[in-house]
Amino acid sequence: MSLAIFFSETRSFDFLVLFLVAASFFLELLLARRGEAGKQAPLFKRLFLISTAFVVSYYFFLTYLQFWAWENGGPLTRFFLPPHTGWWFLFDYWFIRFLLGYAISFLIALVFVFSARKLNRRFGGRFFEAQEPWLGGLGLFLSGQPGWIFYLSLIFAIQLIRTGFGYLKREKTKRFSFRYLWLPTAMFVIILRVLGVIG
Repeated sequence: MSLAIFFSETRSFDFLVLFLVAASFFLELLLARRGEAGKQAPLFKRLFLISTAFVVSYYFFLTYLQFWAWENGGPLTRFFLPPHTGWWFLFDYWFIRFLLGYAISFLIALVFVFSARKLNRRFGGRFFEAQEPWLGGLGLFLSGQPGWIFYLSLIFAIQLIRTGFGYLKREKTKRFSFRYLWLPTAMFVIILRVLGVIG
């Protein structure tokens, strides 16, 4: 087994992603406790970009390990490397096995972030607090593929349950903030992925 396959199959990356999401959540709690809510939106935008760079860096790390394994694996495995094949074969190998799932969840996250921000701007901040689109996008992205589907399903289920309880209590419907639910929901989905419950 090559080192790249070991690093991808042992779920070590999922634990790193789980740590990243948990650290982001505790950072959010710390900033909220200090009353620095206005500074959170740019910070979580940067955290979203850092997370993207982290995933892409891990992809290049896996690609490098695969190159090393094929180069040192003997004469037969060297046929997977140039000049016998193009460089695209090496990069494509880990793109399909690893990065493609995150590329899909990244696109979904971008659609969510830009749609949520546009909708929020159009209706005067009625739906989300300033940092919430970035928190939701971070949760969507790091949930991976197909984790983002479970993530969105859980978010909608929580909203449905909250609305149902509000209706039963005959409360006036007021905005329910997901501020403290975006990242814990992502942590739950990532734990399900680590346990093998979802892909």
